[in-house]
Amino acid sequence: MLKLEHLKFGIRALVEHPLRIGKCQFEFVKARYKGLDHNDNKRATIFYLAIIVRAGQVVLHRVNPPMMGKTC
Repeated sequence: MLKLEHLKFGIRALVEHPLRIGKCQFEFVKARYKGLDHNDNKRATIFYLAIIVRAGQVVLHRVNPPMMGKTC
C-alpha cells in the first residue's frame, strides 16, 4: 500500500511541476491540473511553455556549467 502511494505521489509531482512553471512564469494563476478537461488548449499551452522553459534551462546549463567549489 505504501509503495502504491509513493508511486502516485511521484506521478503527481511529474505532472504538477510543469504546471507550476506555467503558472509562475506565464501568470496562469487560476490554472489547475484537475478540472481543465473543458479547456484542453489552455492546458496544452501551459505544458508546452513549461517544456520550452525547461529546455532553455538545460541548454544554458550545458553552455555555462556552474562552477562547483570554485570561487572568483
